[in-house]
Amino acid sequence: MKENEILTRLRGLISSIINKPQGLKRKGIIIASVVCIALVAGLLISSNSKAEATVLMINGKDMAVVSDEKQVEAVLERIKTDFIEQGYTPVECLTQITYDDTLVRAAASPVNDQHLYNLLKDLLVWEIECKAIEINGESVINLANEEFAQMTLENLKKYYLPEIAEGEGLVAVEDADFV
Repeated sequence: MKENEILTRLRGLISSIINKPQGLKRKGIIIASVVCIALVAGLLISSNSKAEATVLMINGKDMAVVSDEKQVEAVLERIKTDFIEQGYTPVECLTQITYDDTLVRAAASPVNDQHLYNLLKDLLVWEIECKAIEINGESVINLANEEFAQMTLENLKKYYLPEIAEGEGLVAVEDADFV
């Protein structure tokens, strides 16, 4: 029931109580007072119990209902930590993240952290600091750090350039630059 309908019915109830005999007036006033107090309390509880939520938007498209910006920031930090544990250094997120409180529907409930983690991990574009091995000026592989790049280069040399006895041929490998 809408608030206007409730108020209209209460006014009608109060006016009918006022026109009753004295004994019924007191009982009616008490009942009307209790109903009004219960109604006000119910409205206050329902307005305070609504979950604060906002819509997470990625590159201008609404993606999920989240509890607040702090939830997203915590999940972004978890993603960065995972990159670091894998040996990568995340520099920054290149994807535009915004929020819109006006798009939240009354019945919408925020996503949990694991669902948000999977969504952000799949949709966001990150700039990652890494090292690349270039061959003839062309980047052929990107690796987490210079140590992995050096190990990979040594393995590539062993595989593609087996040891050759002196005088059989000459193969030169220039110093590798890790970009």
